[in-house]
Amino acid sequence: MTRSFVALTLPDPALDQLEALQGQIPLGRRMTRETLHLTLAFLGEQPDEALVALHEELSQIRHSAFDLHMAGVGMYGNPNRLAMGVEADADSALTDLQSDVTKALRRAGLKFEKRRFRPHVTIARFKGEEPTDPRLHGFISGAMSYRATAVRITQFALYESHLSPGGARHDVLAAYPLG
Repeated sequence: MTRSFVALTLPDPALDQLEALQGQIPLGRRMTRETLHLTLAFLGEQPDEALVALHEELSQIRHSAFDLHMAGVGMYGNPNRLAMGVEADADSALTDLQSDVTKALRRAGLKFEKRRFRPHVTIARFKGEEPTDPRLHGFISGAMSYRATAVRITQFALYESHLSPGGARHDVLAAYPLG
């Protein structure tokens, strides 16, 4: 069994902007550059043969490269996770790609977590009382209007995730170009 997910591979300019923003976060555990990503689908634990079938399906996706517009910082999905949002656009290329990935998961016969797609990049995690710390609320108030420079997304990938007490490590199992 392999803990896995499908995500956008963020280019260096996006990672540079996210790291600069992380440097301003007053507390919490900042995500490392290697773990910054935008999840398209979280798969959880999957048998290796299911991931082989998924790879075949993901390889068939044909999608154009597109610009990603990250904007706004807030707590996402989990009260202990701070994330950079993505500008909303109902007809966006990102939404279309995520839909194509979901269809590939179904064709491959995978059982996966189904939830509404709220694109974001987790930039920090917190424990205990940290999310209620006034310094964090001050940072979020100032960063809610932050808008990163648009970046070109040229690929997505199937990742394997290894959890450890020091944080997660993500390894690319396969990358899929957007052209």
